[in-house]
Amino acid sequence: MADQEYTPEQIEALKAKAISQPLVTHIYTADPSAHVFEGKIYIYPSHDIEAGAAFDDDGGHFQMRDYHVLVQDSPTSPARDCGLALSVDDVPLIGRAPAHPHVWLAAGHGMLGISMSAGTGQLIADLICGRTPAIDPAPYRPERFR
Repeated sequence: MADQEYTPEQIEALKAKAISQPLVTHIYTADPSAHVFEGKIYIYPSHDIEAGAAFDDDGGHFQMRDYHVLVQDSPTSPARDCGLALSVDDVPLIGRAPAHPHVWLAAGHGMLGISMSAGTGQLIADLICGRTPAIDPAPYRPERFR
């Protein structure tokens, strides 16, 4: 059954039987850590992608891409995805979004966001404006995960 393809109707029927519903459905998440700060719930899950391997019941067909931050105002409120907190290689994503040519990314700085902000701002401004950047953008290109 693990290698079976499910129809959308079968997936909806399985969701209806679940003990709890997922916090978000636009990305796969795993291994969350939750913290309460100033009355809000902050959840830090890994964001997983399909790895191209055969489906198995242990989740081996997924690979971790990065960490996101989800926020809830209360335990029953919808979760908002605040985006990328940290990439799997600990290197920020700075540059054009691979699948969206009009979207530019400057994310994934983790705890170094403040200290890297001036350099990131200059680099992304240079890239958007078509100037030769003072910093080599190659290590930060979002398409490095393709």
